[in-house]
Amino acid sequence: MEALPSGALLVPTDMSHVSLPAVAYAADFARRTGGTLVLLHVVSPRESEEGVVDGRYVDQQFEEIRGRLLWWFRTFVPLAARQGVGVETVVCVGHPEHEILTMARAMQAGMIVMATHARRGLRRAVIGSVAEAVLRQAPCPVLAMSPTALQNSNHAGLVPGGQGGCVMHARELMSTPVVTVSPETNLKEVAECMVAHRVSGVPVVDHFGRLVGIISETDLVSKLESEEKRPGLAGLLDHLAQPVGEDRKLHARTAAELMTSAVVTAPPDASVRELIHLMTGQGVNRIPIVESSRVIGIVTRADILRTLVRPDAAITEDVRWRLLHDLWIDPTPLTIDTRDGIVSIAGEAPTRSEAELVKSWAAATEGVVDVDTRGLRYRNDDRRIKLPAGRGWQDRS
Repeated sequence: MEALPSGALLVPTDMSHVSLPAVAYAADFARRTGGTLVLLHVVSPRESEEGVVDGRYVDQQFEEIRGRLLWWFRTFVPLAARQGVGVETVVCVGHPEHEILTMARAMQAGMIVMATHARRGLRRAVIGSVAEAVLRQAPCPVLAMSPTALQNSNHAGLVPGGQGGCVMHARELMSTPVVTVSPETNLKEVAECMVAHRVSGVPVVDHFGRLVGIISETDLVSKLESEEKRPGLAGLLDHLAQPVGEDRKLHARTAAELMTSAVVTAPPDASVRELIHLMTGQGVNRIPIVESSRVIGIVTRADILRTLVRPDAAITEDVRWRLLHDLWIDPTPLTIDTRDGIVSIAGEAPTRSEAELVKSWAAATEGVVDVDTRGLRYRNDDRRIKLPAGRGWQDRS
C-alpha cells in the first residue's frame, strides 16, 4: 500500500445509507479546508469466512472492492460536497475498531469521521459500539455521527435524509473565498483583478468587510463603449437616452463610482430554487451570499448549472429516499429509473393523491430535469370519494 497523506481525514464506511451522512460531511469539510479523505472499508472475519474475500485472490478482490468504494463515493456524495477533494481508498480484513485505530495511527490521521448505528438497550450491550471503542482509544479527534446528526445542521442538504430531503443550499454551492475590491480601487485594477482570477464580477466591500456594491464585466465593457462617443447630434441623442444616474458611471474612475449599489443578495441557507428565482426575476448572473452584513461566498449561474451534473444512479437513489422518508410511501412496488436526468416512474400507487405526490417530490430532487409518470397508475381515486352524511359528518356534496 502506498504511503497515505499525514493529517488526512480517516473516514470508515460500510457503503451503507447509515454511513453516507458522515462521508458527505467529511468530504465537505475536506473541500473547505483543502484536506484529503482516506476512505476505509473493513471486511469482517465473518464476511471473509463466507467468501466475500477469497484468500487465493485477495489482491484482485481488494482492488475490486476499492473500485466499488470509489464508485459509491462518487455516485452518492453530491458534487457540491466532494468537488476538488483528494480521495484515497483502503480495504482490509479484520475487526472494524481494531483496523480503524491501526490505520489512524499508521497514517497519523488529523481526524476520524465515522457514522454510528445508534444502537440502544440490549443490542448495544451485546453487540457493542465500534464508535465508542474508537472514541476511547483514538490517537486523534473523532467525530461520531448518528443517522440523524445532520437533520438540524448546516449540512442537512448534502445527503439524502437531510432536512427537506436532498435540497442543496447556497452554503454548499458558493465559491469561497470571494474575490473583492474596495470602493477606492481604480478601474484598471478592478479589470486586472477580474482577469487574474477569471471572474466576471466582483463585490465591492468597505474596510469593515461589509458589502456596498458590485461590479460586473458588463459595467466595464459598457464604460469602454461609452468612451467612443459619436460626434454631433447622434452623440447628443445617445447622451440624452442614458438612464438617470448613468452619467456618473460614464465618467467613473473608481469602483465606488462604477458599482451597482442595489445588490441582489441571499443568505447561506437559501435553496437552489430560491437562487434561481432571484437570478431570473432580478436579471442577475451572480449573487453574493451574505451573513451578518459580510460576504462569505458568491453563487453564479455556472454554479447553479453544476447542480444538474449528478449521476443518474444518485438521482434515482435520492428519489427513493425522499419517497420513503419524506412521504412514508414505500417505493418498493415502483420502478424508478433515471436517464440523462429524466426520472421515469412506473408501477401502482395506492391513491391518486399519492401518485401526484410521488411526481412532485421526484421533480423537486436536485439534478432532475423532468419526470415521466406515464407508467404510474393508482388503485383508488381518493378525490372522488364522498364523505358519508350523518352524525359526526357534514355533507357538503
